[in-house]
Formats: sequence, structure tokens, C-alpha cells
Amino acid sequence: MTIHDIPQSHMATFLEQMHRELNPRDREQWISKLVQHASECDRQPAWFGRMASISKGIGVFAYSTIYPGKLGVLTGPNLQGVDAVKEETAELVRHVRITMVRDLLRTSKAAGADIVQSVLDEFSTELQNVLSSSGMKRLASLLHFQAWIDRIGSTEESTIGDQEGSFARGEYTWETYQKVDHARWIELIESTYEQTLDCPELNGIRNTEDTWQGYLASAEQDLNEWWMLRRGNDDVGCMMLNKQMPSYWELTYMGVRPSFRGRGLGKVLMDQAFQRARLSGTEVIGLSADERNLPAIELYSHYGFHVERSMEAWFWSPKFDELE
Repeated sequence: MTIHDIPQSHMATFLEQMHRELNPRDREQWISKLVQHASECDRQPAWFGRMASISKGIGVFAYSTIYPGKLGVLTGPNLQGVDAVKEETAELVRHVRITMVRDLLRTSKAAGADIVQSVLDEFSTELQNVLSSSGMKRLASLLHFQAWIDRIGSTEESTIGDQEGSFARGEYTWETYQKVDHARWIELIESTYEQTLDCPELNGIRNTEDTWQGYLASAEQDLNEWWMLRRGNDDVGCMMLNKQMPSYWELTYMGVRPSFRGRGLGKVLMDQAFQRARLSGTEVIGLSADERNLPAIELYSHYGFHVERSMEAWFWSPKFDELE
């Protein structure tokens, strides 16, 4: 059984075949975004595809994409062309999928990735076993939440305000991303990670600077809705809103410095997020959280967020275990 390397120059055709389950519009947008990223990424190549033909009309597809911040994202391995694998070929398919994943993990590492993640929307026992046997670890069950802006009551009473420098509850102020130097952002972000309940197993695996570069990449350089919360001369919290579409924003990150937790600043940050979204005409805010982060989930529920889907987050890093 031969596993074929798919060159980056052929990735559009490969992705068309692999993602046939998507509706045409979503598939076109996803492929366009991936091709653009792969062609513009500073590190080349930034995309690696693998394909194996099991039998006529049946194949296994997978790929890894390298992102800023030394992050690799594994998609697949998907089985195409059949709903169920016959018993006599099941072990062959499993072997091919494991071999393919392990190959992509090695390739991603060689391309500069310090960590590779795979997020499963559908909990397939077979695929879970493949990832586990390939050396990946399931570190978290994630909940993705959404809230409709027009269904949330006014937050004027508790909001900080919508302009930089306006006062919040008498002593807190906002600063925009552009007015805060890099070192202050990194120091604050690193502080907010302390005692985190969102995938704490990753602490020490990926440094803050690399994570920061990942945040920047996800924002696609539109940083107008990244805000830092201050109390006097102290940087105490932050929130990062990314505009995925005109009608949909993602709250990529929100955190409070440990010494300022327990003061209701999570609500202050969330008020600002809804205020900014409401002023822009955005319809929906989305965010993700580890299901173990009960304080955050309670806060999100208070603001009308509902669980839109559940996911599993799998990771591999050379700091876990070296591949054999």
C-alpha cells in the first residue's frame, strides 16, 4: 500500500476531493482560505497532503497545515467513497491511517511545528483509536458557544464604555491593541495563563510568544477589537475579538490577571465584547471553552451563550513522547 505525497501545487484539487461533504459555498471558501495561507506563509512549504488508495473508489485522505507560532493542524485521516469498511479490509485501513498520521506528524515537526493539534467534531471511536495509536493525546473536550447579540439585554449599567480611555466603575480604563507595546501584551497574556482551566496540560509545552503569533494569525491582522483592561498603572485583563465575517465575531481569548480575579472583571470584559459587537452591527459572537472550566461556562451562560457543538482536542508534541 503506497501513501502518496500531494504537492502544495495540487492542494486545491486534493481538497475538493477530500471535503466533498461540505456544501459548495463553504467548500470553496475553505479551500480558498487554505490555498491563500499556504502560498503566503513565510515558512514554505506550509501544507502537506497525503492520499492512499485502498481499492477502486475508496481512499484515505489527510493533510497538515503549518501556522505561525509553530503550530501544525492535522485534518483527517478521512475515509472517502464508502460508509462502512468491510471486515477483511478494516485492519488495512487502520494501518494506513495510523501510518499517514505518524508521517504527517514527523513532516510537521520537520517543517518547524512544535505542537500539532487535531479537533474532532464527530466522536468516532475508530478515529480516536487511530490518533491515540499515532502518538497523539486527547487533552480536552471543548464546547463551542454562540450568542445572538439582539437576544441579549442592554449592558449599559455595567459596561466599561466603548471608547478607549473611558472609565469603568470609577477606576478601570481600556487601551486598544495599537497603544500597547508588545512586551506588555506578552507579560499580561502569560500572567492570565496561570492556573488556567482551559487545557492546562499545554502549560509549558508552547511558549507565550508562539501562542501570541497564533493569535495574530487568527485575526488576519485586523486587531481593532483587541482590548486591554487597566486599573491605574496595572494591566489587569484583556479580550480579543476577531471578525470572522461581518455578521459573526469570535471571542478568541479573554483573561484576567490572577491577582485581580474574583472582582467581576470577567463580566466587565464580556460587557465590552457585547458593546463593541452591538455597535458594529454584528449578529453573533462565538467562543470555545474547555468543559472543565466551569466558572467561564457559568459566565457565558449568564450572557445567553448556548452550546452550538462539542469537540475533542487532540495534540502531539515532541515534548510529549518522541515518535519511534
